[in-house]
Amino acid sequence: MKKITFIAQSKGGVGKSALTYMIANKIYRNKDRFLKTVFVDMDNETNTSATQVQFGQVNELELINPKTRLMDRSRLDKFFKEFALQEEFEHAVCDMGATTSEQFLNFLSDEGTLQVMQLITGQLDIKLEILCIVAGDNSFNSSASFCGKLFKGIQGHAELRIIKNNLFDYSDAQQKELEKMARAYNASVIEFGLLGNMVIGESIDEIKRLMQDGKAAIEDGSLFTKVRYKKAVEDFQYEC
Repeated sequence: MKKITFIAQSKGGVGKSALTYMIANKIYRNKDRFLKTVFVDMDNETNTSATQVQFGQVNELELINPKTRLMDRSRLDKFFKEFALQEEFEHAVCDMGATTSEQFLNFLSDEGTLQVMQLITGQLDIKLEILCIVAGDNSFNSSASFCGKLFKGIQGHAELRIIKNNLFDYSDAQQKELEKMARAYNASVIEFGLLGNMVIGESIDEIKRLMQDGKAAIEDGSLFTKVRYKKAVEDFQYEC
């Protein structure tokens, strides 16, 4: 069965691109699987994934009309159909960006979308997965609210993952709200950080440079950075 993973969050600056980059590095460890994975940049505003994952197969998919700022539903339908028919890739990892994420939520509220989801997972035999990243501090309310709405719209048709970005602090109340949402939508909670729980200035700066250059940190990083990032990738409990 083929798999499509959507990385979504309408709130900007919460780590969607860094998450995509870490997933790319995690899959990269298994070269056979990596060759069967395509990264789809759906963020038409910044196209960061197309830049940061140059070491892999990256396609760009423009879903948002630049004039109306609305999603072209027919292009998304076409993407599902073409991915089901092609034989080169088994897994598509889609970085949606803020605007595309918001429009995807609207797509899920359209009449007939339930039938579309059933078609994708049934007749097209595609497994859907949603990774919704949640930030803490002042970004918690908006990012968690979006996740709840997204999960409610697609519940039952995709595997749901809450990605908790540990670069932010979470109050006890925010942590409880996160756990409550996970129970409500049968979603797993996966912790994520650019270098796991390590805050090391030079390694962080180098990883950011490698991301900008589109290179894999687990292969192209300096000796110590490579070791630290490999450990962070191993600690990231996401099963690709």
